[in-house]
Amino acid sequence: MTDTPPAPEFMTLWPTTIMRHRLPGSADANTILAEIVEDLDAGSADMTTDYLANNILEHEHPVLAWLKSCFDRAVTDYARNAGIDYELDWTIQAWANLNRMGDYHNLHNHPHSWLSGTYYVQVPTTETTLSGRSDRDPSAISFFDPRP
Repeated sequence: MTDTPPAPEFMTLWPTTIMRHRLPGSADANTILAEIVEDLDAGSADMTTDYLANNILEHEHPVLAWLKSCFDRAVTDYARNAGIDYELDWTIQAWANLNRMGDYHNLHNHPHSWLSGTYYVQVPTTETTLSGRSDRDPSAISFFDPRP
C-alpha cells in the first residue's frame, strides 16, 4: 500500500469543519475491506441497523489495523487543524455498513461524539437514473447545519 495521496482538505461549514482525505493505500485496502464487510453482513441479520453491537476495528486483520491507524491519523490531523496542540485520548467505535440500491440513512447526528467520520469502501461508479425526487443521488452524502 504505497500510493501517496494529497494532504487532507478542510472545509468550514457553519461552525463545523469538515475534512476530506483519501487514505494512503486505499485502492488496495478497499478490495479487502469490501470482502470483510460482505462477510460480516452475511453473518448478521442487522449489521446495517445495529451500529453499536460490533466495532469492526476489534476484528483482527492487517487491513483493519491499517484502517485504524489511518483513522487515528485523521483524528490527529483534524485536531491539529482545530488548533488543539496537546495530547488527546480518544476511542473509535467503527461501524461497518452495507447499503444496497434504495438503502439510505435518515437525517441524524452523533450527539455523544466529539468527532464523527465516514469512510467509503465503495460508491457507485456509474450514474443511475432514479425515479421520484430529483435530489436523490446514490453516491452522495448530505450535510445540514447542525445548529438548532
